Parts: sequence; structure tokens; C-alpha cells
Amino acid sequence: MMLEQIKDLRDRTPFRPLRLHLTSGATAAVVSNDHLLFSPDRRQLVLFLPGGAVWVLDPAEVAAPRAKPVSDRRSAWGSLASCRSAGVPAGFTRT
Repeated sequence: MMLEQIKDLRDRTPFRPLRLHLTSGATAAVVSNDHLLFSPDRRQLVLFLPGGAVWVLDPAEVAAPRAKPVSDRRSAWGSLASCRSAGVPAGFTRT
């Protein structure tokens, strides 16, 4: 069910950036629908992060996907500079 929810958010028209809240407490920003792929067997998610990093996630690691609110015009919920200064990879934040 979680995979279908993530896929629905990714395939929404028009696309709205979303965050994947992970079971580790981190969040991953999905800034474009082509930055999130599913493996053919649907056992892995491939996420392309800002800055060129690639993360491969087990769908069980995703606690909840959340779409960016329509009224929020900031890209992917704000700056990634604060993430980098906290020692968290670009595109991920601690909650």
C-alpha cells in the first residue's frame, strides 16, 4: 500500500515536490517526479538527490510520504544548507 501511495504522489499532475519520512527519523526530498524511480520488482526505490547523490531505499524504510503544501512556494521546503551543516547528506533532514 505504501508503494501505491508514493507512486500516486509521484505521478500527480501537476507534480508537487514531496518528502519521504523514513523510519530512521530522516526525511528525503523528492524535487521532481523523475528523481524517484521504482525497481521493476518494486522491492527498491531509487532517489536522485540534489547535488548528484543517489540513494537506494527499501520501501519498508518509508514511514510516510508527504506532498508539499500548495501554498508553500519554497523549493523542496527550503534550503539544504542547514542539512549540510548538520552533517546530514543533501536532500535529507533529521526530524
